[in-house]
Amino acid sequence: MYEPRQNAVSSIDLDAALSSFFPGILTKWEIEIVGLVLGGHTNKSIASHLGITTGGVRNHRVRLDKKLDVTVERELFKLFLDHLLHL
Repeated sequence: MYEPRQNAVSSIDLDAALSSFFPGILTKWEIEIVGLVLGGHTNKSIASHLGITTGGVRNHRVRLDKKLDVTVERELFKLFLDHLLHL
């Protein structure tokens, strides 16, 4: 079974990490959506959280994917993990 290392990063300031993720490229909404996607939320859940329609979420995600040149969520996760490693 996997045991985390004691000296591994135990606390990450997710808000700070997200705000420094592609600064000046992503909008506030897109950054919030990235955080929710990384948190495992569905489009329906994101829409409910943000008070917009699921169609609105899809539109934001299409623009987000184009800006970041990703086609699947796992590429977004990899970009963010790479970002965390360089903080």
